[in-house]
Amino acid sequence: MLESVVAHWHGDRADIRSLLDGSISSIEASAIVTATTNVVYNNVELALAETGIRFHVIGDAAAPRQAPYALHDGRKIGLALQTEKSLSELTGINLAMQTPMHADGSIDYARWEELIDLYIDAGVHGLVLGAGTGQHPYLTQQECNQLYELGAGRIDGRCKLICQTSALVLDEVIERSKHAQGLGADALMILPPYLEGPEDDDGLFAFYEAIDAAVETDIIGYNIPQTTGIGISVDLFKRLNQLEHFNYIKDSAGDLTTHQEYLATGYMVLNGCDPNTVFSFIAGAQGCIWGAANYMPRESVRLFELVASNNIAGAMELWSRMIPSLLCIWRGNYIPKVKAASRQRGFDGGGVRAPLQNLSVDEARELATCLEPLG
Repeated sequence: MLESVVAHWHGDRADIRSLLDGSISSIEASAIVTATTNVVYNNVELALAETGIRFHVIGDAAAPRQAPYALHDGRKIGLALQTEKSLSELTGINLAMQTPMHADGSIDYARWEELIDLYIDAGVHGLVLGAGTGQHPYLTQQECNQLYELGAGRIDGRCKLICQTSALVLDEVIERSKHAQGLGADALMILPPYLEGPEDDDGLFAFYEAIDAAVETDIIGYNIPQTTGIGISVDLFKRLNQLEHFNYIKDSAGDLTTHQEYLATGYMVLNGCDPNTVFSFIAGAQGCIWGAANYMPRESVRLFELVASNNIAGAMELWSRMIPSLLCIWRGNYIPKVKAASRQRGFDGGGVRAPLQNLSVDEARELATCLEPLG
């Protein structure tokens, strides 16, 4: 029905007008899914937002992407509507929050809430609580739960709420996940079992399958093989997306070939490799989970907006000012550098918790030089 348009929607059927001869036919339908050309066009979204009608945003109304990806977006949402499968919209900049610390290494919960306000005011689309950038492996379960509880209350629907609920013990992953789900988390970010766990696709699938059966919230798989020693293959990614709640992958590996293979599946991909961010957006990634956004949240949001509006020249100009610091932090000491950069740029979250160490004087000086292009 490519040579036709929807003339009228009745709620349970649509009148279709042929563009060839003007004839009108009627078909039964429970929903309308539209896809647009490879330029962001959200006029329909803006109009529907005021009506209270439930709708989903796909294709170039969300971000520029090639037609096969837009068609797959529509198909996946159509299937979700058919099966009532949950699908949160995690488009844009999902900031992987630093965890503010006092000098003695204890968490500064008051500053935690202040930072949440600062980042939301900067325009980020989502916040990831208990992120790796927030030293998740060095936080207790009780500390994580308190961060989630305070964070959920402070965010209060102003942006997407994502909680990392990773743990080595499967039962603990499920326990953490259920707690975050109970607080209204939009998604759960979960690492594969990264220490002497299964390395084959079947074992990894069984791990996520058990979690999927225990929760009712979107799951974000996490591909960061340089840290975990485990990579999520493209074939496994396809299998995992057959689970009811596994809807996203955060890809921090840095391999653009694999990243584009993920994108080619048509499933939802969030970039996690800082130096690849702009290229991931251009290639059609839904968004990102980004630690560096802690020290440049406004610039991060602007970068996404420029690509989404197809202003690639503008995006690359901004990127030229962002990349010096991104290359600096990606070379090593990522978390101490992100926290130091945040202090220098007005988003102070204190130092790091042991066993990590704060930057030396020389490292801090080098970082400051790399930050200068941001102004």
